[in-house]
Amino acid sequence: MKKQSIGKSILYNTFYLMIAEIIVRIITFLTVAYLARIVGVSHFGRLEFSFAVLSYFSIFAILGLNTIGNKEISIDREKSSVLLSNILVIQFLSAVVSGGLFFLFSLYSGKDEATRLLLTLQILNILGTVFGIEWFFIGMKEMIHVGINRVVRQIIYFLAIIIFVRSASDFMLVPLLYFAASFGGIFYLWFVLLHQEKIRFKPQLDFLMWKDLLKQSLPIMGSYLLTKAYYNIDIVFLGLIKTDEQVGLYSGAYKIINLLMGVKLIMSGVLFPFLSQLYNESQEKLNYLVNFTEKMSFVVIIPITFGVIILAKEIVKFIYHSGFQEAVSPLRILIFVAAFEFFNMIFPTLLNATGKQKSYLKVVAVVNIVSIVLYLILIPKFEMYGAAIVSAGSSLISFLWCYFEAKKVARVDLERYIFIPVLASIVMSIAIINILWSLFARIMLGAVIYFVLIFIFRYFSLSEFLFIKKKIQIR
Repeated sequence: MKKQSIGKSILYNTFYLMIAEIIVRIITFLTVAYLARIVGVSHFGRLEFSFAVLSYFSIFAILGLNTIGNKEISIDREKSSVLLSNILVIQFLSAVVSGGLFFLFSLYSGKDEATRLLLTLQILNILGTVFGIEWFFIGMKEMIHVGINRVVRQIIYFLAIIIFVRSASDFMLVPLLYFAASFGGIFYLWFVLLHQEKIRFKPQLDFLMWKDLLKQSLPIMGSYLLTKAYYNIDIVFLGLIKTDEQVGLYSGAYKIINLLMGVKLIMSGVLFPFLSQLYNESQEKLNYLVNFTEKMSFVVIIPITFGVIILAKEIVKFIYHSGFQEAVSPLRILIFVAAFEFFNMIFPTLLNATGKQKSYLKVVAVVNIVSIVLYLILIPKFEMYGAAIVSAGSSLISFLWCYFEAKKVARVDLERYIFIPVLASIVMSIAIINILWSLFARIMLGAVIYFVLIFIFRYFSLSEFLFIKKKIQIR
């Protein structure tokens, strides 16, 4: 009974987060599309640069304590009040220091006055990172509140942008609106904490606990920095080395890719508990789940990659406007980031779920170092195109390395699964190139042709789905 309740808890919590993440991703995409159209390429580039820099100083503010906090609470709920009180005090003090460093960065960044002011305003959002106590509810295994917080925050932000950002000159309001939206979500979490959970919060200074918490959390902060660098150091370097317009065009292309990346993040979260259990229970089932997930990844991302390469110009024009047309070439390169990340959907999760975290951390560290060196070499000469090429190359290296590491844990047969999706995508591409209908009509036609061919070639069998339904489950 206990195992069953744990399994149900995992599934329910995963469901809540999946729904919330889907809603948040859609609203975020709509927000970005509207904002880019209103403020224009250069101001959009300034905003993206400031948010990218904010993400690093926010990591310094939280010090990795969120992860340690939710782990400790999940083990012993009796410690929740004490942990919350001490962690928030540590993080508040760290936020003050981080905010000061952020201010110094804004002064000496070498950027224009408008960007420096934008960076200074972003300091407020470090506080939102500290007081956004999602980690507490994750530790309590109450993901519904985490999901509601994220949706509420994003809806408030979207509405605020629509209401207050009406012209390019309003771009400076964006960090303030983001701050207000963050505290809308924070208000909800604290209301639940104080009135439903009945948790008493009183700032505490237990220095022995601080020492123990920081000893555990600082290495995690380091891994967060590596992961963050993996995903957006390109924007920071572009912002420091090149123009705001380059950042705006590159970010515009990357935002389209991020919509796809959200699917990968959701699936990784869903798969983690299953992989952990199957690794200890059944090697056969583990192998089956890994290979089935890779088949699903291939069948989804390969036609999307072909389609984006062909329809990039129409996609950019539809989402943004004519001012972003130079984002077409970066988009055609960056779609390979999404492709390789989808190919790599299950392997990092598999490594983390089976106790091979050090192997994955090694991959991330080495790929980051190589990427940083290549960004510094290629961005000055090739601008956003150099950044896009390095990003795609980094994703490819990460995928191949994680693949070979994962083969030490499970039997993986990628070569068997790639041919049919590629062949079907080629036929689909020929059709949408030669039939000059509207964007949506060509997308629908391509999808129909592709999935009919997948069915004809019998890429999936009914027995596979029945096996997954019957055998791959948390009992």
